[in-house]
Amino acid sequence: MDRLPPARPTLGVQPTTRACALDRESNPGPFSPQFNALPTEPPARLHHLLLGKIRSAVGSAQLLMSQKFQQFYWLCQQNLDPSAMPRPTSQDLAGYWDMLQLSVEDVSMKFDELQQLKLNNWKLMASPERKWQLSRRISWSRTIQRRR
Repeated sequence: MDRLPPARPTLGVQPTTRACALDRESNPGPFSPQFNALPTEPPARLHHLLLGKIRSAVGSAQLLMSQKFQQFYWLCQQNLDPSAMPRPTSQDLAGYWDMLQLSVEDVSMKFDELQQLKLNNWKLMASPERKWQLSRRISWSRTIQRRR
């Protein structure tokens, strides 16, 4: 039984705040199976950039699960409590959920990149954007060296 009219979400929010809270408990996120696919102790030959990517993905996922989803759960509970002050509205919850979805997508992309690296025997793949940045950096350093 909803007390407030449903929000108009931009990224597919559950229709009620109670459903949002229940969904948070039943669906840990799209990246949980991938935790098992990554090495807990990476091989010593891994480049420090790869280790940074792994730590970034794992840290982002842990932050999302331990803090951001917990805060969303608390906001859902506050919304259901008529005596709560301040009481978040359905629109507040929808906005926060949209923000969470963006974070989930970001973490998922990080794990997808790690999965691609693993399939490529942990060799870094240069993206077109990265190649452009490197070529620009090299040309800039050559310009500086010529001036000296």
